[in-house]
Amino acid sequence: MFIIEMMPFEGLFNIMLSHEPQSSKSTNSALPAWGIVTIIGLRTMDLLTNAIESIRVGVEDYEEGSHGRLLAAVRSIHAGILLLYKEALRRLSPAGSDEALVKAKIVPKRNAQGIVEFFGGGKKTVDVQQIRERFTTLGIVTDWTRFDRITDVRNDIEHYYTKLNQKSPH
Repeated sequence: MFIIEMMPFEGLFNIMLSHEPQSSKSTNSALPAWGIVTIIGLRTMDLLTNAIESIRVGVEDYEEGSHGRLLAAVRSIHAGILLLYKEALRRLSPAGSDEALVKAKIVPKRNAQGIVEFFGGGKKTVDVQQIRERFTTLGIVTDWTRFDRITDVRNDIEHYYTKLNQKSPH
């Protein structure tokens, strides 16, 4: 199996790859002989934990206060908020639907009794517009004005530049 170790190295992560041979009895010829990916040193993460961790890191970056860390703070907090929105949709997704409300594509299928059921299709998750639409139809209320302000700053950072400083996000 692949072992991916992530170790701090001068403020970055050094990723080291190694592999252990898989049993020669492997019948899946589509997979390489050395097999499955495992990440060592990271705990299992779910959507909510990912959201909380993203926001926590964003707050830490904000508190550090250097320009580069402020840019990172906006990115992390924005991502964390989107993940929280997706968690709200995940919790409302019907059991066994492959988290249908979180997925960008919802696929209808007939079950054994001929009843149409909806399932999440593919790996792509909802974008902001789809989140807005689903929140509206499901009666979920959030402060879109505040989120839009954070998005505007994030877009400036990602696509142009910003005059962001520690006092400006307030």
